[in-house]
Amino acid sequence: MSELMMKDRVEKLKRFKKNTLYYRKHYKSLKNRFAGKYVAIKDSRFVGSDENFDKLMSKLRKKYPDISATYIKHISKADAYPTI
Repeated sequence: MSELMMKDRVEKLKRFKKNTLYYRKHYKSLKNRFAGKYVAIKDSRFVGSDENFDKLMSKLRKKYPDISATYIKHISKADAYPTI
């Protein structure tokens, strides 16, 4: 693997981690608004939701050229604590 490819992967992992942290920090407000739906976090901000995973992915792919570091999580109505 080239050094450039490795740097790209490391950068995507860092962005994914930031998106995960955003989800955890904002979990309560996301659950209040989007329980029972999938939510998408990209570049440390909420970018979409849908009850159907495939529909959410379709929306994201149309709007963003690169969704590789996007954090997508289903928020169950029964979730008591944020999970990763």
